[in-house]
Amino acid sequence: MTRPMAVSYGLHWAAKSQVFKEIAGGRCEYIYSDGSRCQEAKGLDSHHNSYANFRNESVADITILCRYHHEKTHKNLIAR
Repeated sequence: MTRPMAVSYGLHWAAKSQVFKEIAGGRCEYIYSDGSRCQEAKGLDSHHNSYANFRNESVADITILCRYHHEKTHKNLIAR
């Protein structure tokens, strides 16, 4: 029996997302206006900067954000 595409990609995505988080140093990559970086290391999400390479993401396609900054980013994108 083969797995549905979404499930198999989900397992692949979990591993890939973990690598992106490690590359980010295990903390949020949000940069404040003063140039400092958010220090949150819990509840990290992988935010797609673009879906152009969906399912074939590279480091440039993803920004690691804490839940607060991930939600804030999406709210700002919707408000545009």
